[in-house]
Amino acid sequence: MSLAASANTADLRYPESTSHLRKWIASSRTELQRIKEVFFRRSLVTLIKEKSESSETNEAQQKISSCPITLEKQSDLVAWFVRNLMDIMGAHQFDFRIADTCLAFYTRFYLRESVGRYPPNIYLFTALIMAIKCEDAVGENRSPSRLFNGMGKTTAFHEALGNEAILCQAIQFDFRILHGDAPLTHLVNSYYGFRKKNRLLTVPAVNFESRVAASRGAGTATGEKPAAGEEEIFVEWLGQLQTACEKLYLQLYASDTHFLFRPAEVATGVFRHVLKTRYQLADADDFLTNFLNIAAKGDPEAAARLRKTVDHTAHEAYKQETFMASYNMDYWRPKIQEYLKEARKWARQLERKRPLDATLADAKRNKAADEPRPDPAAATAPSQTAPETKKLVTEAALVSDVAMVPETTAAAPAPPVAEEKMDAQDTRIARGIKCARKLRTRRKTQKWADKAYKKVALGSRWKYDPFQGSSHAKGIVVERLGIEAKQPNSASRKCVRVQLVKSGKKITAFVPRDGSLNYIEENDLVLVSGFGRSGHAVGDIPGVRFKIVKVAGVSLLALFKEKIEKPRA
Repeated sequence: MSLAASANTADLRYPESTSHLRKWIASSRTELQRIKEVFFRRSLVTLIKEKSESSETNEAQQKISSCPITLEKQSDLVAWFVRNLMDIMGAHQFDFRIADTCLAFYTRFYLRESVGRYPPNIYLFTALIMAIKCEDAVGENRSPSRLFNGMGKTTAFHEALGNEAILCQAIQFDFRILHGDAPLTHLVNSYYGFRKKNRLLTVPAVNFESRVAASRGAGTATGEKPAAGEEEIFVEWLGQLQTACEKLYLQLYASDTHFLFRPAEVATGVFRHVLKTRYQLADADDFLTNFLNIAAKGDPEAAARLRKTVDHTAHEAYKQETFMASYNMDYWRPKIQEYLKEARKWARQLERKRPLDATLADAKRNKAADEPRPDPAAATAPSQTAPETKKLVTEAALVSDVAMVPETTAAAPAPPVAEEKMDAQDTRIARGIKCARKLRTRRKTQKWADKAYKKVALGSRWKYDPFQGSSHAKGIVVERLGIEAKQPNSASRKCVRVQLVKSGKKITAFVPRDGSLNYIEENDLVLVSGFGRSGHAVGDIPGVRFKIVKVAGVSLLALFKEKIEKPRA
C-alpha cells in the first residue's frame, strides 16, 4: 500500500515490508543507541585501518579511545548541519519533498558512518544533490549546478558529486522515503471537514478566551451559515497551519524522532502539538479522538495505542520547538568549529603514525623502480670509476616521507642569490608534491575571511537581507518621517517607512530630490532599491540604506520633472 493510499484510508499502520520501516525505524531508544554505537565504532575502525594501513582489527579497536569525537559530539554536529541545511533550503524555497528526502539521506548516512571519517560540512551538499535527483529527476524545478553556482560553491559541487557513491553505499542504495506531506495534508483536510460539520469555520482569535469560545462554537448558532468570505479566510489559515506543521516536522530530523516513529505518527504528533500549544484550540482533543478512532477502524485497543504514540511524538515536537527557541547560534558555532578541527587533527595524526616496516618497504620499492638496470656487458668489465657514494637514510626521514638524499663528500653548491630573497609570506606556504591537502585546507580556512563568501556560505545573504538577494523590492508606505542629518550638517532628510511585500520586513527608505515627498502618501505601493555601498549609509543620513525609485508604478524622477502625473487610485 502506498503512502497516498494509506493517507486516504486514514490508516497509520504501514505494511511491515516497507524498507523505510524495516531498516530505519528502531523499536526503542535503547536499540537505537546500540545501533549508533556499533556503526560508530565500525566506521572509526575502518578509518584507522585505512590511515595506518594496518590489517589488525584489535590494534584499531585500541586506538578508538584516542578519538576526540564521541557519539554525543557527533549528534551535536549532525544536528547543527541539519539546521544549516534547513536554512539553505528555506532560503531557496525548496519543495517539502526535496527537503524531507535530503534530511533523511543526511541523517541515515551518519547513523551508519562517523564524522571523523567523512566531514559533515561536505556531505550535506552530497545529500542535497541526491535529494534533487531523486525528487526532481528531470530538473523542472531545481538544477544542482545552477544552485551551487548561485551559492558560489562550485568547488563544493564537484567534491559533493564525487561523494555520491559513498553516500549511496552507506544507506545501502535505499532511496525509498515515506514522506510526511501526505499525512499532514490528510490531517488538515480532516480538520477542515470536522470544523465544517460543526459550523465552526472561523479563524482562531488572538487571545486565549476568545480562542476557546470560538473553538467551542460560542456566538455561532447551530445550522447558521458562515459569513461571506469567512470560509475562504479559514482555508487560508489552514494553509498557514500546514506550513507550520511541515517546518516543525523537518526540525525533528535534528533529534532521533524519525528513527523511532513512523512518518504518519510523527505528522500526527506535530499536528496535535501545533493545534494545542500554538493555537490552544479547545476542540483539538475531540478532533484527534475522532480521527484516531477512524484510523484504528473502531478498535479501542488500537486507538489507545495510537493515542499513546501520538502523545509521545507531540512531546518530542514540544521539546524540539522549545530547544530551537533557545538555540544560540553564536554559542554553538565555535564549539562546532572546534569539533571539526579536532576530528581533522586526529585524522592527520593517524597518517603520521604509519608503521615503520611499511614505510621501509615503500622506500625500497621506490628506490628499485628509480634506479637504472645494470648493463650485462659492463658488469663483466673491471670498474674504472670511483666507488659509489653510500646512501644513508634515517628513520626520521622515512617516517616523514622524505626522499632519500645521497650524502657526498663534496660540499653542496651555494644557492643562487635570488632564491635567498624569498618573501616572508611565501616561506609559510607548504610546498612539495605531498602538500595538496594542506594547501586545500588552508585555502578553505582563509576563504572565511571574505565577507561575501561568508554571507553566502552561512545563508545570511538571504536570511537577513530584506530584499532576499534581489536588487529591488516592492512595499507599502507605512509612514512619512524626517531623519536628522549628522554633524556638522543641520537638516531633516525626507524618508518613509516601507513594509516590504515579499518578506514583511519594515525598512527606512530615502526620498531623493527636493519636494519628491509630496508625491508619496501612506499606503502607496512603491519600488525600493539599494542606496549606497554594501552595508553603509550615504553621506549624513544615518541608518538609511534604501531609496524610493517608483511610486504607484511611475518613476519618481518622472514625477519630479512633471513628465508624468501620478495615477489616481
